[in-house]
Amino acid sequence: MEYLTGFGLVALQTYLTETAAWAGLRKHETFHLGPKTTSGVSKIRILNALANFWKHREEWVLDGGEKRKAAVDALFEEVGYNCDVDYPISGVLSELLSPLEFRFSSLLVPVRAWRDDLIKTELAEQHGGHISSGGALGAPPDESSP
Repeated sequence: MEYLTGFGLVALQTYLTETAAWAGLRKHETFHLGPKTTSGVSKIRILNALANFWKHREEWVLDGGEKRKAAVDALFEEVGYNCDVDYPISGVLSELLSPLEFRFSSLLVPVRAWRDDLIKTELAEQHGGHISSGGALGAPPDESSP
């Protein structure tokens, strides 16, 4: 199940990248937006770390990626997990999504909140801090993608 979840997280990461690019930003420049953990860490940052963990964890063992692993561990610990437990991706997701039902579709809640914050921020910047009702931006990447 971790592999299927990992594939889904990479698809989600692609959506984050495309949506940030639509706004003219790099993905990491948008991590301050959207819902946060109780300690104020971006849930989107944690989701991105989960995707990177799934894609790169075996490389970290081979190329001395202790710093990368430590950074991911710190984000995982925000929800009570670390990289060294069994099924870390499922564990982090279940805590990150709580109290929502533990299913992949529940990720749409924090992702949509992040996207909506990004749209509001981008509109405000384009209009000098004032958002007009007409909106000057085209639509971000297809909402059905998350």
